[in-house]
Amino acid sequence: MSDANEPAAPGPDEAPEPAPEPGRRPSASIPWSHGFLRPGSPSSAGGWSAGPHVSLSLRLVLAATLVVALAILMWGGRRPSDTLPPDALGTWRTTTAPFSDRAFRLAGEDVAFGQGGGRLASYRIRRVTHERVGAIHRYRVTYRAEGGDAEIELEHDPAARTLRMTTRPGVVWRRQ
Repeated sequence: MSDANEPAAPGPDEAPEPAPEPGRRPSASIPWSHGFLRPGSPSSAGGWSAGPHVSLSLRLVLAATLVVALAILMWGGRRPSDTLPPDALGTWRTTTAPFSDRAFRLAGEDVAFGQGGGRLASYRIRRVTHERVGAIHRYRVTYRAEGGDAEIELEHDPAARTLRMTTRPGVVWRRQ
């Protein structure tokens, strides 16, 4: 009489399964010696662990990738193309009332708005998008303000050397 837990003997048309090499566990169909993960001991997290064949160089590559990804996240993901062109940078003023006592400044990494009386509010630029409409360059500048991100849309005419804010198209700003 056979015990229910014992494997059944192979039939007449089946070959017996070969015995595993000494010191190795039998495998189902995946040769664990060639894979990245192998079944771990019960003490390993999730029952899987990296085998001893995971080289030091692979671990260093993974660590370096993690460091680069964290650096990009901390940097904010800004790309060099997300900046204003040199001919749009500088301090811009207008003679149009009631803004004739005001100015605003575009720098590589910040935008500053004159508030009259010599006061200036400066904000860090987070992103710049660009669209060309004929000879006019339209820039949408996203900057970090006190309450969160804010935007200003500018129309720059390099030939006329003027700048307009799309919210006030009648006010022409000139760089000084």
